[in-house]
Amino acid sequence: MGNTYSLATIETKRVAAIYPLPGDSQGMPSHWVSYVSVLSADEAAKRAADLGGTLLMEPFDVMTAGRMAVIKDPTGAVVAVWERKDHCGAALVNQYGALCWNELMTKDTATASAFYTGLFGWKEEPFGDNYAVFMNGERPAGGMILIDAEMDPVPPNWSAYF
Repeated sequence: MGNTYSLATIETKRVAAIYPLPGDSQGMPSHWVSYVSVLSADEAAKRAADLGGTLLMEPFDVMTAGRMAVIKDPTGAVVAVWERKDHCGAALVNQYGALCWNELMTKDTATASAFYTGLFGWKEEPFGDNYAVFMNGERPAGGMILIDAEMDPVPPNWSAYF
């Protein structure tokens, strides 16, 4: 399989990318990476570090497609930022078979909320006792759920829903 990078499409529209885990990721389970569109990957990475996040991958160019960075938030969840150049990211969302929701699971919702609202300018809207929705202006950007005692073995993460 090597460095194969495949694009998943629905009727020629890109909905996701699939690639093998790196050779040094012994024991790491397969997972999705959620990306957030930003104007500048460099500025977002700097702001993430200032807010207590850890840069797992410094900003770098992905050929002419865009520029990205990978960030671990202060609660341990990993998210990527994407600065568009030739590639906008998912060309189709919110339809059958395509990405429809991203959700943060964390053990510290207050710290996570401060990080993401500070990093992306999102607003948090509570939705029940242990759930909140991050709003990007008038549009939902994703959800956040508290990892409670019943889910305790689950590590902080961003989940993608299709």
